[in-house]
Amino acid sequence: MRREFLKRSAALSASLATFPWAFAQSDWPSRPITLLVPYPPGGALDPIARALAAQLPPLLGQPVVVVNRPGGNTSIASTAVHRAEPDGYLLVINSPTTQVLHTMQAPRGYDPIKGFTPVATVSHGDWVLAVHASVPAETLPAFLAYARANPQKVSAGVTGAGTADHMGTELFKHAAGLNIMSVPFKGSGPALVDLIAGRVQMMISTKTVLQPQIDAGKLRLLAYTSQPPGETSVPTFAQHGLAGFEVFGTTLMVLGPPDMPAAIVDKLSSTIKRAIQMPETKAMLAKVNQRPLYDAPEGTHKRLVTAQATFSDIVRKTGIKFEE
Repeated sequence: MRREFLKRSAALSASLATFPWAFAQSDWPSRPITLLVPYPPGGALDPIARALAAQLPPLLGQPVVVVNRPGGNTSIASTAVHRAEPDGYLLVINSPTTQVLHTMQAPRGYDPIKGFTPVATVSHGDWVLAVHASVPAETLPAFLAYARANPQKVSAGVTGAGTADHMGTELFKHAAGLNIMSVPFKGSGPALVDLIAGRVQMMISTKTVLQPQIDAGKLRLLAYTSQPPGETSVPTFAQHGLAGFEVFGTTLMVLGPPDMPAAIVDKLSSTIKRAIQMPETKAMLAKVNQRPLYDAPEGTHKRLVTAQATFSDIVRKTGIKFEE
């Protein structure tokens, strides 16, 4: 009898211990949510995060506060979320490219995929190959022929060793068999300055960075990494037999701490899906050359896995070195 009493007492204690958490899930959110942006204010990601955060409160019933937490190539914000309670009140918005690359560049104390809960993919921005207007090539095949005929005379601007555009440039050189020199800069701004001046001849980067100079006639657009909706006049790398570039793009996703409850993840993900389709959100995304692109938690997880596999393969193929 005593043994049976102890069993029932233990079961009751366990159920009482889990009851508040179960109630908290059903009542979520009951206080403001913080969305970390891993870059300083004023960058391209900042207005996207704020546009998303502005649409969520009416749908969730609680404020969503955007906090800039730059540093460590986005690892400071990611570390804070990785260590947070899995209650859905602290999240980070980042790209799979950066999420994976910053752990390849230096130990961070967490796995970039297993250490987080994927919530939703939010948007996508295209990446392009552009060359200086003086380069005698109007198409990608013509540029390949020109670069092959002039080894070491073509240089590419990259924003630091081991960055995403450095990865894309090295893959381009490897896939096309080109002898091109990569020139590292401290950020896209200095690289763009030298590209406009003709001191470097090409750059693979975001359309957000390069499009204004393409529109001004100072640069020439030769290829997309993946085909934007409705675009037929400019080819992709794959359409000219260069595979593996689809991963290069500014896809943004919301991630939470590991082991977030499924009920909270599902509610947050479905709400984000509604928010990014609102006209105000679409308009803000268009201003920074992004478009809505929703993916559920499973698809968001697959994007992270694909990015990690792709970049690991590029490192293996090209022998690319990261900065110490």
